[in-house]
Amino acid sequence: AVALTGPTSSPTFVANGQPLLLSGTAADNLELAGISWVNAQGGTAGAASGTTVWSASVPLIPGVNTITVTATDTAGGTSTDVIDVTYDPDLPTVAISAPTINPTHVTNTAPLLVGGTASDLVGLAAVTWSNSGTGGIGTASGTAAWSASIPLSNGLNTIVITATDTAGNTATDTLDVTFDAVVPTVTISSPTGQPTHITSLGMVTLAGTSADNVAV
Repeated sequence: AVALTGPTSSPTFVANGQPLLLSGTAADNLELAGISWVNAQGGTAGAASGTTVWSASVPLIPGVNTITVTATDTAGGTSTDVIDVTYDPDLPTVAISAPTINPTHVTNTAPLLVGGTASDLVGLAAVTWSNSGTGGIGTASGTAAWSASIPLSNGLNTIVITATDTAGNTATDTLDVTFDAVVPTVTISSPTGQPTHITSLGMVTLAGTSADNVAV
């Protein structure tokens, strides 16, 4: 008998690096002669280290690798265990498209609805967000097309969107959002600071001041 236990005992696994370290156990009522492995897609084969407890370093190719591990006893009897390993060395992609495709944005409303797209050659696991301005984190709705309602704090909010694929690879996009909930001020000081003025001229020159906590 032979059984795979590492990196998983499940019949499928997704890896983002290679070679893959396989491990497991084997047993026989008399004596084991050895443990071997074959990768059908990679066209590679080899012998594992150990018998009752064994391990093997198996090269992978991008895509699905069907790896068969065989235990052979001294009488020539065999038993096998199989695992399908999807090797995904490629990073996913993620892009913010709303409220802007630009790297900066200014708003006077919160929370902010941020949306965009993501993709991966094998599969996306999740799209998440973080905001350094509030310390908040969360998971967006959707993956290939995603959206998130993100709370803001006054001032600068650096929002990082992270796409994670099923192999654990990640990609990010960043949006710097300035949240300005304070209305600006404006004052007329010339030709008068009063709310009314009478003139005989056909044109009047106005002057004054304005201010804002962020920028006018």
